[in-house]
Amino acid sequence: MDCVGYLIVLLCIVVIGFTVLFFKYPRWVIAGLIIAKPIIDTTFAYYFYSNINLLKIVGFLFVVAGTGYIIRNRLRILQCPVSPLWLLFLALNFISIFFIFDKPFIDKAEYFIRILLGFVTLILFFNLFDFERDKEFVLSIFVISSTLCILIWLNEVFLRIPRTSVAGISDELTRIKGPYLSFSNFLFYSLQLIICALPLLNILHKKRLELDAPGGIEQKDKGNVMIVKNKSIWFSIAYILLTVLIIISTIIVYKSYTKAGWIALPLILFLWFILRRKLIPALLVIAGVILFISINPFRSETGSLFRKEVEIIILRSDRWEPDTLLWADTGDGREEWESSDRFRSSIS
Repeated sequence: MDCVGYLIVLLCIVVIGFTVLFFKYPRWVIAGLIIAKPIIDTTFAYYFYSNINLLKIVGFLFVVAGTGYIIRNRLRILQCPVSPLWLLFLALNFISIFFIFDKPFIDKAEYFIRILLGFVTLILFFNLFDFERDKEFVLSIFVISSTLCILIWLNEVFLRIPRTSVAGISDELTRIKGPYLSFSNFLFYSLQLIICALPLLNILHKKRLELDAPGGIEQKDKGNVMIVKNKSIWFSIAYILLTVLIIISTIIVYKSYTKAGWIALPLILFLWFILRRKLIPALLVIAGVILFISINPFRSETGSLFRKEVEIIILRSDRWEPDTLLWADTGDGREEWESSDRFRSSIS
């Protein structure tokens, strides 16, 4: 048997094994894929055949297994009131790709599978995980996944020659992209960690208070003070680790030098404190943003990153470009001028 034959046999074993595991332990398979996603993303440049890489193989296997799982459990899963709308949307997308795309069938199928992947993930996730019961488990999955990406970023920082890309009006801002196709992977996983770690911090804080309370629920367990102390210590360690990860993630968002990241981060923190009815920390976030854009080197970096938007707002420029906020393009170049006029009219 030649090398190709061995690869085909190995692929068949992987497909069968993945399918069996998925149908038997769907929750754990989904959790494993989420955690492994930052590692899988680094293999984007390694192709097995034509333009097929590990990302596409894993995505295809998940779509096939997930669709099979939904069909097998359709009576329970598809009883959701919006399920007919989901199915109608998928059917319309499937039909539309034959009219919209003037490309080979394989490209059309790949586009439809990408759409189907999102729906399969959404349907499975909300049917396999209970929000209240599995809240800590789900948040922990995403935190672990993001932590792996953060470790990759830290490894790049300590390399003698890290893999980077540039940003800014004159490409003067350098950001790390590492083994990924784009630096945006680090931005995405950092924001994901912050969003998931903040609720976990709140949960750990509440559990710590329950343990330390004189009539804490855990202390009813035969009065075992040692167990209570050990749990309290572990909660404290987890709290410290999450805090450190949030700080590192904040640094990564800052060093990503992206408009979306710089806007999203303070907005996430502000909304988090507002929803928890903590007015003073929310005001501190606003004060921090004002201070950030007022002192160097942050002021000069902000000016470089948002220079085009500032020039448009103060009417020194009339032109919107693809990397400008609120950009929209119809393909003929007219929309960039129209969007500029609409924006100025809205603020005048």
